[in-house]
Amino acid sequence: MHTTLIVVDQFEEVFTLNSQEEREEFAEQLVALSESESGRYFVILTMRTDHFVDKMARLNRLYDRFCAATRIDVQAMGIKELESAILKPAQKIMLKFEDGIVDDMISKILGEGAGLPLLQFTLLQLWKHRERNRITWKAYKEVGDPLIALERSAERCYQHSIGENQTA
Repeated sequence: MHTTLIVVDQFEEVFTLNSQEEREEFAEQLVALSESESGRYFVILTMRTDHFVDKMARLNRLYDRFCAATRIDVQAMGIKELESAILKPAQKIMLKFEDGIVDDMISKILGEGAGLPLLQFTLLQLWKHRERNRITWKAYKEVGDPLIALERSAERCYQHSIGENQTA
């Protein structure tokens, strides 16, 4: 008998992108897998809990399993953890940040629910705008801090799209 691990990352998108019927069907498929006699299936769901845990109750059988399962709540990172998450990978490739940039990024996302994905996006954009092995204030101001970098990127994409593809 085989063992299979199924990870559904960002499970909350089931509630934002699908109809109730589609949600229920997907949930039933996950439950059916976990009850399968042809193998052992383990399902891990990752999701933001701020708005979505209560919505799990609408997915009857999956909700029962969800309530009985081991839950691990990941807490927001503190200043030192965020600093380490930024600087340790950068040190491995000898990437440097001009003074104050890392502190500014941390101050912007500290305590933000969606802070890590926004930080990840910002760091990727800064990497693309780096000068050799350096992240400069010029690049940071162009990309934007973690709270506005995604918006700026989307706006640039929109401005560069063909007029007929732009909708308000």
